[in-house]
Amino acid sequence: MFSKYYSFSRIFIAFLVLFFHHNMVAQLSGSGRAYDFNSNFVSVPNNASLNVSTITIEAWIKADSWATNIWENSIVSKDGWASGDQGYCLRAGANGALSFNFGNGSWHEVTSPALMQTGKWYHVAATYNGSIQRIFINGIQVGTSNYTGSISSTTYDLNIGRMSYTSGGTRFFDGSIDEVRIWNTALPEAVIKEYMCQKVTAGHPNYSNLRAYYNFDLPGTVVDQSPLGNNGTVSGATHVASGAAIGDKSTFVYGAPANLTLPFGSIDTFQVTTAGNVEGLHVYRVDGAPFLNTLTTGINAVDQTHYYGVFLTANSSTSYTATYRYANNPITTDVEPYLTLVTRLDGAAQPWIPTNPTVNTTMNTLSRTIPIRQEYMLGVKCPSMALNYSGSPSFCAGDLVNLTLINAANTGIQWYSASGLISGATSNTVSISAPGSYYVTANTGICASTSASVNVSFTAVPSVDFGLATLTHCETAIPYTLSSGQPSGGIYSGSGVQNGIFSPNSAGAGTHTIYYAVTENGCTGIDSVNFQVNPAPPSPTITQGIATLCAEGGNSYAWFLNNTPLSATDSCLTVTQNGNYSVVSLSNAGCASDTVQFLLVDLASEAISGLEEIIVYPNPSTDFIQFQLPINALGMSYSVTNEQGGVQQKGFVLDQQLFLSVRSFPAGVYFVQFTDSTTSIVRKFVKK
Repeated sequence: MFSKYYSFSRIFIAFLVLFFHHNMVAQLSGSGRAYDFNSNFVSVPNNASLNVSTITIEAWIKADSWATNIWENSIVSKDGWASGDQGYCLRAGANGALSFNFGNGSWHEVTSPALMQTGKWYHVAATYNGSIQRIFINGIQVGTSNYTGSISSTTYDLNIGRMSYTSGGTRFFDGSIDEVRIWNTALPEAVIKEYMCQKVTAGHPNYSNLRAYYNFDLPGTVVDQSPLGNNGTVSGATHVASGAAIGDKSTFVYGAPANLTLPFGSIDTFQVTTAGNVEGLHVYRVDGAPFLNTLTTGINAVDQTHYYGVFLTANSSTSYTATYRYANNPITTDVEPYLTLVTRLDGAAQPWIPTNPTVNTTMNTLSRTIPIRQEYMLGVKCPSMALNYSGSPSFCAGDLVNLTLINAANTGIQWYSASGLISGATSNTVSISAPGSYYVTANTGICASTSASVNVSFTAVPSVDFGLATLTHCETAIPYTLSSGQPSGGIYSGSGVQNGIFSPNSAGAGTHTIYYAVTENGCTGIDSVNFQVNPAPPSPTITQGIATLCAEGGNSYAWFLNNTPLSATDSCLTVTQNGNYSVVSLSNAGCASDTVQFLLVDLASEAISGLEEIIVYPNPSTDFIQFQLPINALGMSYSVTNEQGGVQQKGFVLDQQLFLSVRSFPAGVYFVQFTDSTTSIVRKFVKK
């Protein structure tokens, strides 16, 4: 983005640019003028400098029609056969085929297929280096022929637009011709491509070989722009605006994807890119105002210092993206939001028209993707201002309405109500809190306008009551239905709320604001309350003693046996029977933890007084289990079962040390039951 402050010199330049739009003086910028030939021609008197043995002929042409035969449309001619086949000729015909012919006692010709269309501009060229004839259309070689020798000199005048030796027929070119160049050397293909879309100056690498150069810009005498003064005379040809793609500087690519950049000093840059390969693409820059500068309505100013063009060599469509990086261009001062690309097809009679480019003010670029030849000029299109606001112009009481000016820069803005100027309202957006009529004026650079008015009204907001509710919940409590809000039909929302039901577990521990909203006539009233969700204490752990189960991890506890509550609340519970025991921890707020269960199976079914504790080790084990038994266990039977009740091994206790090999047992939990006629004792071990 640019600062709105510029040095005096830059502002003065910007003033000249805008002033020039309204006070234009004809300049021969770009392709300037051409001649339209039908039954007309330009004649250049014979001169020895125009008789060459090696040659390059260049021209830009646009045919209105093609003759039946390839030799009937003469572009540049200095040939004839009154004294034998002599001289040279660049010509066309036969539905758009190109021909280069020269004489040396006999004719030597090279032709192209019918590649050109009527109504389109083409750059055509022919070269002969003493052994090879070549012809080019738009910088691409389209024909070649081998012959070793030289071109015979002639006394014929050089003619543009018709045959020099009229006894063989006038053979007029029906169409426009521009930028005729004759060289006494065969220019390399790369040089032809480099200069086909730009004017020849003394900086041309082959300038010393230039024998004639006609840009046709001035009426009357056709002035030779080479140093040799081979001026010509116009015979009936019409001076017209040229559509040839000619600039002061150009760059190009052939047979590859385009990524071409052409700057204008540090002022701006023009870039052209393509996704795929192109046959040929030239980008050229014209340093000056267009010769024809007709603008369509809706453009308030254009940059008259320079413009750019894109020339495509192929007859078929080639899509490319043109990006105009305006950088330090002074025309952008205070009007950056209104910049546009103004385009035309070529430099002939077409007017410049505004486009809708993609704008990136961060990168200072305007871009568009298009498949046709275009010329591009930076322009300013002042907007017709409008108001932008969210929703309907009827708003809810208590709200602020933001009115925003579309496409406005940050200068010269003033908002008004029906009562007059709104003090301090000089930015793009104004906040309105009262009903009424509003409009805005803005002066941005050369753009000034007054917006249409917008009427703003306000609607009452309904009164809403959340109603009665239980405000404190445990995290593990069952979901709570919300239903008492007034007026009815509203919507509850907040953490843990879905379809009018509050889930403490989904909300999680903490304080949660729950809302009840009712919408009437587009306006929404809201009431809210805070729900407190108390956390559940951590789940306890249970350890087994000889005749006890003890819980750890809570403040107080609730015990259950086979899902039946027990009266015990201490951490330890005295057990007298096997069964499914469970316990929960209770917090100070009365919230319960998850239930932890313990299946007790190894308590004697009857009193086992006199028996010492049975010791099992190592437990768990991978190879064997050893039982340390009391003396009164001798003679008891034992059986080893898995968790599914399957018996793994049986036997009798014959010693106080009982060894069991478990190496072949699958990994899992196993139970060993010692029994006699009055007692049953179970112990558990784990096989790894």
